[in-house]
Amino acid sequence: MSLGKGYYKILEILGQGAHATVCSAEVRDGSGTRVALKVVRRENLDNLTVINRIHDEARVLGSLRHPNIIHVMPLLDCGGTPVLEMELVEGISLREVLRQTKAGLPTEIALTIIEKSADALDYAYSAPNADGKPMHIIHRDINPSNIVVSTEGTVKLVDFGLVKGNFSGREAKSLYMVSTSQGYAPPERTSGRDSASPLVDVYSLGMTLFELLTTKTMIVSMHPDKHEEGVQRQLAHVNPPNLQPKHLDELRDLIFHMTAYIDKDRPSHKEVVETIGLLMEKASLSAHMLSFAQQIIVPGLDQIEQTQPKNRDFSSIAFLETTPIGVADQELRAKGNKNAPAELMAFLAQSDWDKRQPELQKLVMRCDEFPEASLLAILSGFQRPWWSFWDKPSTSSQVEAALLMLCDHRST
Repeated sequence: MSLGKGYYKILEILGQGAHATVCSAEVRDGSGTRVALKVVRRENLDNLTVINRIHDEARVLGSLRHPNIIHVMPLLDCGGTPVLEMELVEGISLREVLRQTKAGLPTEIALTIIEKSADALDYAYSAPNADGKPMHIIHRDINPSNIVVSTEGTVKLVDFGLVKGNFSGREAKSLYMVSTSQGYAPPERTSGRDSASPLVDVYSLGMTLFELLTTKTMIVSMHPDKHEEGVQRQLAHVNPPNLQPKHLDELRDLIFHMTAYIDKDRPSHKEVVETIGLLMEKASLSAHMLSFAQQIIVPGLDQIEQTQPKNRDFSSIAFLETTPIGVADQELRAKGNKNAPAELMAFLAQSDWDKRQPELQKLVMRCDEFPEASLLAILSGFQRPWWSFWDKPSTSSQVEAALLMLCDHRST
């Protein structure tokens, strides 16, 4: 389906990263609707890691309907460039909120933000795919920069670019360790252990809650014998004036368990929601998010607009206004991957494949299934038996390259 030329009028550059540019735009359909567009940078169009991640992000968010998760439309294609149309949230991130406050957020506001975030993450993990099975979606990059509060007081989780899950048609197969923002990653991620659990996000939420209450980033040792002691010591900074001692103990206990070293010792998202609800009830806390937004978010947004001039350099994305745009063709994309396994085998048969990482990455990313057997065969070929003299052994460089890919695949 084609939307034709000039479907969007670019309004402002909202952000620019290594992989994509995000802008606000007006839909030229007579409705005056304003949206956010995430546009892959031209230099990344050959990087299948980036391309497949935005396909996954579109597929995941397009299937989720939750008031606290940003909504997106089906992925678009503009002259070969992937474009993700998203709900435009008029508000600021918690990172910006923290920059403007010295004493931390009111207890009831901080707890409500974490409660709504946990509820959204619980929904995402349990949401069914087309087959009715849970998609087990994990955000993996929860931090104050990826939680936004609108001018109406609505909490929104954004940036699911590092998402992990069992959703239909998943395309991203990382060839490098996907990293949660420093300071919010749990021990199992920083040590490279398996992170296919929603408790990864619980840990990050706990760290975020601590920061919302204290404006401090919790710094703890990743050593199992020192982690708990470090958390306990820093919880002394959590001392909101409107809580009785018994309720303060419960709040500190919640953060302590959310940031536990062992993931199984952490509460689930649902338990976090229930615990916060019960604590607020016992402590007679009630959050007025609209009032908070009017007092903090609206002035904060005004201050940003006054101190940070709007970026209207549209040169890198001006093609959006002149190039025909349409819905990305997933079926055509899938057909192009059919011959990838055979091409990969031929590639690995060449003596210098380990020195051609970009080509290898593209072939692996095109395979519907991760080529584990082919990589394991390289490992087994390092020390062949004496009687297998007709087979050329793998070099140490090839073994190292195969090991890196195998370890990375299992960690993500």
